Amino acid sequence: MSQKSIVFSKKLKVINKLKDDFLNDIKFIYVLEDFKNKSNVFIVTNDDKVFVFGNNRDGVLGFGHKNKVNELTINEDLSYKRFTHFKNGYCHVIALTVDGKVFCWGYNWDGVLGNGREEWNICKL
Repeated sequence: MSQKSIVFSKKLKVINKLKDDFLNDIKFIYVLEDFKNKSNVFIVTNDDKVFVFGNNRDGVLGFGHKNKVNELTINEDLSYKRFTHFKNGYCHVIALTVDGKVFCWGYNWDGVLGNGREEWNICKL
């Protein structure tokens, strides 16, 4: 992970609490800011664990609920998928894996997750 990413991310209080050995194990960080400038953070480690925290508006942290997550928390449902990229829409996140699989989660407003339902969930396409 680039030094620039670590410096930017350390502006977030939760990042400042992390130990150096954890920081050195980070593959990449994805920061999602919603329209109210509230942050949600995804940290993917070298062993493909996914840790998250943030305001979780519309369930974008992938837990299936909209409760705020104040402390860095592992998301077991997202871990070990071997993500390479994250992108977000208004109320959802789309992620790509190293082998080309696409996952999406969050609020399925107007069917944006592509699974034929309108609810908060994780969807593998």
